[in-house]
Amino acid sequence: MASLHHVDPLHLKERGIRGAILDLDNTMLPWNSYGLSDEVLDWIGEMRRHDIGVCLVSNARPRRLARAVHPLA
Repeated sequence: MASLHHVDPLHLKERGIRGAILDLDNTMLPWNSYGLSDEVLDWIGEMRRHDIGVCLVSNARPRRLARAVHPLA
């Protein structure tokens, strides 16, 4: 199965892609967990370094969502 980590920010930038919209559950983190992994945080950092925006969407409860994205603030 493909993983978020297989998406190369440089590859996106070379194709003129300026942003990505991602779902929280089963994309950014496993369902029913609360914290983004270091690997995901590093990937988001790479996206930012290549000037590619990341928009997170979720229907998660506000408290869970806040805990998950807190390291990104």
